[in-house]
Amino acid sequence: MTPTCRENLSMYEYNLASKNPPHAILIAGGYTGRLFRHFVYMNVVNFRGIRIGLTQQISVLVMLLVFLSYASIGVAQIHDQSTAPWDYRDREYADDLAVVEKHHFNMNVQTLKAGQSTAYVGGDLAFIFRFFPNHHRALDAMGRLWRTHRRTSNRAPPGMDPSRNAEYFFEQAIAFAPSDGTVEMLYGMHLFLSARNDQALPHVNKAVELAPNSPEINYNAGLFFLAMGNHEIAMSHARTAYDAGYPLPGLRKKLVKIGAWKESN
Repeated sequence: MTPTCRENLSMYEYNLASKNPPHAILIAGGYTGRLFRHFVYMNVVNFRGIRIGLTQQISVLVMLLVFLSYASIGVAQIHDQSTAPWDYRDREYADDLAVVEKHHFNMNVQTLKAGQSTAYVGGDLAFIFRFFPNHHRALDAMGRLWRTHRRTSNRAPPGMDPSRNAEYFFEQAIAFAPSDGTVEMLYGMHLFLSARNDQALPHVNKAVELAPNSPEINYNAGLFFLAMGNHEIAMSHARTAYDAGYPLPGLRKKLVKIGAWKESN
């Protein structure tokens, strides 16, 4: 994280954005069957710290949206691969998720440093989507991968099929899990950070429609509408988020700074 970006965040926000979120996943009974035979030869590679780049705070909050949407999950059985794809939100597939993440989503992949079980980051992410098309954190990483690469090249990231860009995987996730508001918000923020505001708007609105009481989604919607200059709508989403106990102060601070913050009656 750059010093400038860090100065704009509270220590709570900075610490959350800079660390791998805790996972409460238990693997029952060892790796068996076809899933075991596919994964057992793979190794975990090294950690690298997260680089957070953003139009001020938005990219950080996209990551936080992903982290906070990731609920603790319990023990389930390993399922046959032929039954995939599976819903990222469904606790029945907790063990399957743990296996896939163990071998394809270490910190090198999450921070776009290097592939883990394939030659390139994009290969590991694409593999995850074969089993969990709406994997929130992998979708966020795929968006960051394409945005980062587009700054320096008109070609696809190494190892990626040019016809399967970030938008392809977001659309695939929406088609697979149309009720998943977090996917809609992540897609909207990806488009916004790609300077495609008009395309971002319907996805942000859809996310709020699907999860109107979600503090995380309302917080991110507030940031989006504030950046778009819609202060009243931003304030409305901020109020929903903070009334639900959302802890991050960034949106409130931005609204206070421009004189748009209104205290509850």
